[in-house]
Amino acid sequence: MELEILLARAQAAAWTEAGHYPQAEQHLRRALELGSQRGEEQSLVELRLRADDHDGVTRLLQEFADRLNPERARLYRTISQALQGQPPAEGEQCWQELAEQDLFSRALLAHALQKPDADEHLERALEVQSSAWNRRKLEELQLRRQGEASCSLCQQHPAVRLWCGEKPLCSECSQRVEDPEALMRLFQGQQDPESLQLAAWIGHTQSPAPHDQGLTLELLSPEQLLKELPPDFELPEGSEWGLQTAVWYCQLEGRPLTALVLRGILSFRKPKPGPALSRACERVFRAGHNLHPQSLEFLAGQLQQRPDDLFLHCLLLGGCPVGDARKQELGLWFVRNFPELSASREACRDASLRPEFQARAVQAWSEQVLQNPGYTAVLGNAASFFTPDRLELAEALASHCINLEPGNAEWYRKLAHILQLSSRDQDILAKALVLMERSLELEKPEARESLLTDMLRLAVDAQEDQKAALWGQELIDKAQPGWNQGNALHQAHLALGRLALKQDQLAEAETRLLKAAQVPTSPQLGSFGPNMLLAQELLERGSTQPVLDYLEECKTFWASGTAELEEWIEEIKDGRKPEFGANLSY
Repeated sequence: MELEILLARAQAAAWTEAGHYPQAEQHLRRALELGSQRGEEQSLVELRLRADDHDGVTRLLQEFADRLNPERARLYRTISQALQGQPPAEGEQCWQELAEQDLFSRALLAHALQKPDADEHLERALEVQSSAWNRRKLEELQLRRQGEASCSLCQQHPAVRLWCGEKPLCSECSQRVEDPEALMRLFQGQQDPESLQLAAWIGHTQSPAPHDQGLTLELLSPEQLLKELPPDFELPEGSEWGLQTAVWYCQLEGRPLTALVLRGILSFRKPKPGPALSRACERVFRAGHNLHPQSLEFLAGQLQQRPDDLFLHCLLLGGCPVGDARKQELGLWFVRNFPELSASREACRDASLRPEFQARAVQAWSEQVLQNPGYTAVLGNAASFFTPDRLELAEALASHCINLEPGNAEWYRKLAHILQLSSRDQDILAKALVLMERSLELEKPEARESLLTDMLRLAVDAQEDQKAALWGQELIDKAQPGWNQGNALHQAHLALGRLALKQDQLAEAETRLLKAAQVPTSPQLGSFGPNMLLAQELLERGSTQPVLDYLEECKTFWASGTAELEEWIEEIKDGRKPEFGANLSY
């Protein structure tokens, strides 16, 4: 029941952000039917506010009169009046009751009550708003306060928002500039009037189409293909569809086509879930990154004739550029047809997704969870999809996987990761560490080094200093040559350095920081660079030179990040505080 409520709330939130309020209301009502008491009544009133349905706001306030907090109900009435341009009857009382942190509501009321600092409240609220609807409402008020403005794209309708914080747009043109298909036409140099108008408005200059270099597939006929095989080779019945897939696979893998290879490919005529299939899909997906645009278009055409071809979907998913509407539809196909495959958990996690498509992805995953309540591969992938945006739901899914398969180490690691993202509370971090220790007990001995590497920082954050010290020294003494050795030594010295700093042993912490940079490179260090948490803590203590030495040493394993390291070095020398960003978490 609890899982169903969380799924209903997730779908309601996604459809709300997409602006599809009837669907959102349907899921909120469903959560209420299931017995939820998580403020769905407030969410339903806020939906009506978003839709500018002020009569609906009044009806819902009457419907939920005995369930809504009186102060909250008064606030909704006041905001509704403010959005309609009416002087709020209870505005001053709401202003006094309103919490300082509710910046959005304060900005609306400051405008409605003609507060002298209304512009400042609007600016402050805009700085922190993540909701697209809230931003648009605030921008609309801002434009109204600055005087009437017309759309800078169509030059006809009144502007309701600012694009990129500077260009006023009407509602219709706002949708145009956020349409990935329109932008793809623009970047592909199409000459239709709308694209030309959009290009002129954005100030776009022609650039090469994505994937202008890559692999062009030589398309062989089945007859030509069969000539390369032994005379006694028998083609499995009903598998003619796989001949061209065999050619693509061999060319992408750089290997000759043999009867053995062909049999292996055709064996996926009716794919069976499992590690082998996941690995095959991952290889084909990566190969798709190198597809030439002409091959991409050919494959897209083939998809209409072979809509169930798994490998063809993998190739296209890897080959379509980010933002391409086809990539999004391919992702949904994986969720609906192969939710248990590893490709499915990342297929719909494109940062460029429109809210409407994101809502469809949330709905597709929710349906799969409800249809597969005992299938941990599906539930685990769903937990990954809902991380980090819906952490409470992801936590419930990972916990359910543990209940179903208490002997599977993967689910303990997944739940620990979710808990780390959800809170910095000591009790929560301690619980996450216990889960990681359980995963360590269940894993094979050869996995110990990589698991301890991941557990070190968690142990320090959870105030388990003795464990962190023991594990850190174990990694320094026993890290084996290989892909993880650099990671293990890097994290071990950083953890021991943070422990030393907690005990005010500044010289030891500085020594550990430098040793953390004097390690072999690894795929992770070479791609993402060093962890900067200990360096930041030392800078806060006024220890500058050791951090500069650390950054210089890091150039040996992070060649691709030299420019970023140099920028940090210059900022520190100038007395500024660098923004280390994600490198505080790696």
